[in-house]
Amino acid sequence: TEDELITSQQLIASFITLSPEERYTELLKTNGELFRRVPQRYIASFLGISPETLSRIKRRVVIREGKRKS
Repeated sequence: TEDELITSQQLIASFITLSPEERYTELLKTNGELFRRVPQRYIASFLGISPETLSRIKRRVVIREGKRKS
C-alpha cells in the first residue's frame, strides 16, 4: 500500500540522514514496546549496527536522560 511505501522510504532516508544513535532514539520514541519483546540483536540488525554498538548507545542515552532529570 501507499503507507507501506512511505514508511519504507522514511526508513531508507533515516539511514542516510540520521546517526545510529538518532535512529535508536527515534525507534524508541515510536516503537518503545519493541525493546521489551524483541531480542537486542534483532533491533541492532534493524538499525544497521552491531549488538555491542547498540549496547553502548543505550548506555549513553540512559546517562544523558539521567542528567536531564537531575
